[in-house]
Amino acid sequence: MGREVGPDRREALGRELAKAEAVYRALEELGGRATVGEVATRARMGVEEVYYLLTKLNEKGFLLRERDEGSLALYFRVVRELKPEELLGVEVYVPPGEPDIYVKARRVKGLIDRYGIRADLIGSCKVHLAAYPYHSRLTADVDVVAATVEEAREVAELISDHMGLSIERGWVIDYKLPFDERRSGGVDVSSIGLKKSLNNVIWGFWSYFKNYRGLLLEHTVVSKLMRPYFNPTTDGYDVLKGLIYSDVEVLAKLTRDAFAQAGEYAESIRDNLKLFLRYYESVEDRSEELRRDLELAKRILGEYRKVSLRKYSFATRVFEVEQPRGSALARFI
Repeated sequence: MGREVGPDRREALGRELAKAEAVYRALEELGGRATVGEVATRARMGVEEVYYLLTKLNEKGFLLRERDEGSLALYFRVVRELKPEELLGVEVYVPPGEPDIYVKARRVKGLIDRYGIRADLIGSCKVHLAAYPYHSRLTADVDVVAATVEEAREVAELISDHMGLSIERGWVIDYKLPFDERRSGGVDVSSIGLKKSLNNVIWGFWSYFKNYRGLLLEHTVVSKLMRPYFNPTTDGYDVLKGLIYSDVEVLAKLTRDAFAQAGEYAESIRDNLKLFLRYYESVEDRSEELRRDLELAKRILGEYRKVSLRKYSFATRVFEVEQPRGSALARFI
């Protein structure tokens, strides 16, 4: 409980806080709602770094992601006054009525940020924090991925100390921390590297942990689509909500990285995209929200295809170069 943050990490956290505050103030100066490019220009910072910092502010509850109806432009909007102590994880903001599993996820995220560890949430919890309040699927586990085996152990020990959970060694999952004796859920902590466990593929993420401390929403979308046994109802829901709040250029770039780092596992993306679309096309009793989400997801997939084919060689392994007539899916896959 008395663990200290080392001087190098303190310095790095100080720099990160200063940059996040600068990005937040730039967004305020733009009227409290703007695109990533607009914020980057105002803050005089690189687009990739600004997107990471906006993602961090979004997951901490200071900003919301938005798209206007009929538009693919992604906006970030200020919804709470910036509190540096929350950004660094000393305090954790919990929205009213937040399900317990996501309260736990926010606490885990807070501990990672407080101690400056190169680790982050991934999976349903990552989507929930990024797409809040529009993601509602409950999950049993909080999934964490760390840059190294040593940092995975550090995350597990912090969670054990602060949340009173016991640590168990895993096989491919480095550490498991069950929430209760029934093992009805828990925190799974893994180090990165090319691993395959049951239905999870943990690929590289090297560049993001090297340049930043955390991951993006798009990492989870790509990882879900790489699953050997993709479940269109549960995984599909997370992909749907993840897609509609993703940046298309980032999505294409990370898919390229997946093919470069994870080889054969990335080949699942093509078939899983088809499963995803077929499932949602077959749902007969669609709510108005689902109808809007699906239409937007299709448009984003169309743009994802266009950007990928224009920029990256991997794209022909996921998308049709020529779109056959008469195929409803050909417009997107």
